[in-house]
Amino acid sequence: MDLTHNHIDTITLGGTINIDRLGKLFYKTTKWHNRNKPVFYYDTSKGKTPQLLHKQDWGGNSRIHTTKEFINDYGYAITIHIPKRVEYLMTTNNGNRITDKQQRMLDKCGYRIIVEIPSLIRLFGSEMFEKFLVSYEGKDKSGMVWDYIQSHHNFLEMGISGYDTNSNMKSGVEVDKRYMSLSRIDFAYDITGVSSIETLDLVKRYGYISWNKITEYHNDYPLTEDTSTLLNTPNGIEYRRGKSSSEIYKFYDKEIANRNFMYTHYSPIYTSADTKRVMSYEDNRLPEEIEKILRYEVSIYNRTGANRRIDSVYERATNEKKKISLYDVLDNKVYENTPKYVLRDGLTKIFGSSVSKPLTEDIGDNSTMKDEDILKKYGSKGLKFLGIKHLIDKNMSQDKVRHFLVKDCGMNYETTRRLFHDIKQADIMDKWKDTHIQSMDALRKVYHGLS
Repeated sequence: MDLTHNHIDTITLGGTINIDRLGKLFYKTTKWHNRNKPVFYYDTSKGKTPQLLHKQDWGGNSRIHTTKEFINDYGYAITIHIPKRVEYLMTTNNGNRITDKQQRMLDKCGYRIIVEIPSLIRLFGSEMFEKFLVSYEGKDKSGMVWDYIQSHHNFLEMGISGYDTNSNMKSGVEVDKRYMSLSRIDFAYDITGVSSIETLDLVKRYGYISWNKITEYHNDYPLTEDTSTLLNTPNGIEYRRGKSSSEIYKFYDKEIANRNFMYTHYSPIYTSADTKRVMSYEDNRLPEEIEKILRYEVSIYNRTGANRRIDSVYERATNEKKKISLYDVLDNKVYENTPKYVLRDGLTKIFGSSVSKPLTEDIGDNSTMKDEDILKKYGSKGLKFLGIKHLIDKNMSQDKVRHFLVKDCGMNYETTRRLFHDIKQADIMDKWKDTHIQSMDALRKVYHGLS
């Protein structure tokens, strides 16, 4: 069976269910204060972890969910939201028989369930999933993923079945790979030879989006066991339309994604520059000899009561608007080109027609200049140009270079402004093969490769 993920990264499924004989589910859960002494547990690399945790919120509602340690080894998460009226009934019943009136209330109660796969490729590569494949005989990927989840959390044994939202009653329908619909999906592409800071400069030069909608992120690395540092240069950028956007575009250095899986999923991958938070991580920074890789992601959401962006995106393939299931994402051939379309469309929205142009290698290198050519043409001023070029090649943005020259080197502000003005007038930046043109070529290769 082909386990390629077709650029699909994160999958989040959601739906409304009914739970028959709720005590069967409660019986297998572990209270939050007893989480270190679970009765029903799984073995993980961090030791024993509860099969399901039961935690009550301040408002009286509660959640039944898997642990971070479980997600780290098994590759998926389950969360069931319990209304406070049901939580009160189950905690105060004290083993007494449920009355007919209480049972009718439970039959009419719907529960929100969320099944999340933070990274499909990590799930396919996990040790637990490989053990599951040894005895699996299915043919489709969606059934394989769903059966893997059921092998650890069997919905039938938990009493989970379908729920009819129109009649507000349990329907008795089996909850399978087609029952739950997508609430979030991420498409990803790894771009070699480009970094976040270079992409940020490209957005400044070629971007077709408002600058105030770009957020820079700064990941930090531990210096010692007790201290950490916040990077001055961004290694992650994000673009979204509004605070509750249904589409989010992200570029970040791949070494962030390769950190400990638990931390990359449950903690912010990077820290926003406009906040003063500093996050510490267990893993050390990756070796410097690793080639720089840029992670390009597009996250699409179905917002409750608002824009169902996932349904709209997949509608383009068939002109049929419906709720997209796990089967549609992994096995339905009609939608197999949708991830490529979304990734390519995202590059166009950010960089406009610049990213769809031919590579510079295809039109010749006459438009580029080497360092020697800059010195020959501009003389002593060319040395200043090369100094700016050297700093930019060291992953400093243009704004950081200006700040460095004025604040740290003591250069006059007007002199610095004129220097950058001369560079712009001479069209030098467009001719630096090893910076902007090379980075844009890398993005163009991705664009044309997705066509």
